[in-house]
Amino acid sequence: MELVFYPLLVIVALSGVLIGRWWALLIPLVAWPTYFLGVANEWWGYGLGDGWQFGFLLVVAISLAAVAIGLGIRVLLRGDARFCGNL
Repeated sequence: MELVFYPLLVIVALSGVLIGRWWALLIPLVAWPTYFLGVANEWWGYGLGDGWQFGFLLVVAISLAAVAIGLGIRVLLRGDARFCGNL
């Protein structure tokens, strides 16, 4: 399970900086449900334990925050600090 979780966490967190577009915020909303679906169906890992919903919400919230921060960094590096839809 860790072979999928940690690389996915890094990829999702860096997606805001690497992509630099607002739609990068959709990546955690697609990646993490897919990951947890795979764990639940034992595609990787051994199923979900008690309280998995809390872990799911936590990892989605942290990932969304990381992508948003990455987007902010990308916008600042680009030199266009206006948030007027040009993301």
